[in-house]
Amino acid sequence: MGLPASLPRFATYLQMHRGLMLARSGDVVGGTAYARAAPDALPPEKHSLILRLLMTGVEQS
Repeated sequence: MGLPASLPRFATYLQMHRGLMLARSGDVVGGTAYARAAPDALPPEKHSLILRLLMTGVEQS
């Protein structure tokens, strides 16, 4: 089941959450890289405070 193209920020959130789970399971470098790549697919106007806060959480894992 794929997400509709109309929900790019939600798809980015899910990818970043996967990065967070990788980082918390012990692969901090891989999880951070995975999460950091996610917002690159979004145009800057789609970036949000929640995505920045999630990235901070990944980096601090």
